[in-house]
Amino acid sequence: MTSIAVFVQNNGREYGSTKSRVIKCAEHFVLSDFLMFDIPMPTEDMYVTEPGGKPYFKDSPIHFNVSHSGKYWICAMALAPVGVDVQQHIHGKNYAKIADRFFTTDEVDYLFANDYQDFYKIWAAKESYVKFTGTGIAENFNKFSVTTKTQIRNKINKAHIAFIDIDPEYSCALCVGREFSYVRVNENIL
Repeated sequence: MTSIAVFVQNNGREYGSTKSRVIKCAEHFVLSDFLMFDIPMPTEDMYVTEPGGKPYFKDSPIHFNVSHSGKYWICAMALAPVGVDVQQHIHGKNYAKIADRFFTTDEVDYLFANDYQDFYKIWAAKESYVKFTGTGIAENFNKFSVTTKTQIRNKINKAHIAFIDIDPEYSCALCVGREFSYVRVNENIL
């Protein structure tokens, strides 16, 4: 099983840059879950970015991913590849038009059958998956499905997806490369 920590913070600039926030979360993650193991504490020098834009810690077993929307900033950490996305529910959008452009036929059928009420949940799941894989929205967002015609999946290929309830007006999804049974949510630790 994989230990996963999700850090939820009100989205204020007073907490510093994304890099400094991620370092603080990593320190908390290591101290809370791995103090007895020989895992080096990540530093700002270890924070680097892949050519595709995905940040990671060089020479560290800790994987992380960041998302922000509306009033929330989210950071997920695990000892396995991870992707996270949070979406503020913005009412009045043309969900059908957006879904037709970015979603698969199964996802569009599922949304239509459910009056588009899970639009942001599906979007967050899809975005957490592409962040997990390091690919982009434009390249393959409609090439994989997070639903069947009747339900939302909790697994895509070998990736596992979970939803985190942080606020009724937000959808948050987590995608991890290993099976997990528990996600520890830490609020406002920065």
